[in-house]
Amino acid sequence: MPGGAVTLLARLGYMAGRVEEAVIARMPTAAEREALQLDDREPVMLLSRLILSGDGEPMEACVMTMTASDRVLRYRLRLG
Repeated sequence: MPGGAVTLLARLGYMAGRVEEAVIARMPTAAEREALQLDDREPVMLLSRLILSGDGEPMEACVMTMTASDRVLRYRLRLG
């Protein structure tokens, strides 16, 4: 979906007000190791994201599992 769920919801009048994310690194499960084609010593990163409306209602929740090797997570935040 071009622009993702948040773009689609905005077009329908639902505006995101806040995003909460948590990032952790850990060793993969056997299924993750197989799906991502990792060896026994390569960790994965999990990014959990919750997007809330201005009223605090959940709009989108997702968990992404990715290889940790050479991964960069870059954030730009606007305060105030």
